[in-house]
Amino acid sequence: MGDFGSVLGMLAPMMPDATAFVNNFNETMPPLADVAAWSHLMVERDGIARAWSTFMADRPLLLSPTWTQLPFEHGFDAATPAGTAATKELMRPVVPANLLGLPSACVPAGRDEATGLPIGVLVTGRRFREDLCLEAAEAIEARLPIDPVY
Repeated sequence: MGDFGSVLGMLAPMMPDATAFVNNFNETMPPLADVAAWSHLMVERDGIARAWSTFMADRPLLLSPTWTQLPFEHGFDAATPAGTAATKELMRPVVPANLLGLPSACVPAGRDEATGLPIGVLVTGRRFREDLCLEAAEAIEARLPIDPVY
């Protein structure tokens, strides 16, 4: 169930859509068999962190789309297991920052012409360089101002 499995029941009344998404997501993930499996998972994570650090050594920032596809309508991710699976695939650009604790900033960069939904870019930096991410996000926002729609 993940790090917050023990409190998910308490959070459910405050966020029913998120709870549905997490439950659908968790059904696609095999449970860890034992502590050794958890330890192996952490070793894999450390290997990914090393590879990411090597990749970023010559790059102060990485600019990518926030999602791999256009944004979806509210509730799509939690409505069905298929919606959750699709969301799991399209959120790949945000995984490194979340998995490795890297600084990142998501900035609106435009709107989808067909739906009017916002399209964002993601600025990801090296560990402990939040300052560079925030400076880049500020520069992007200054050049691509997006008016909020309520």
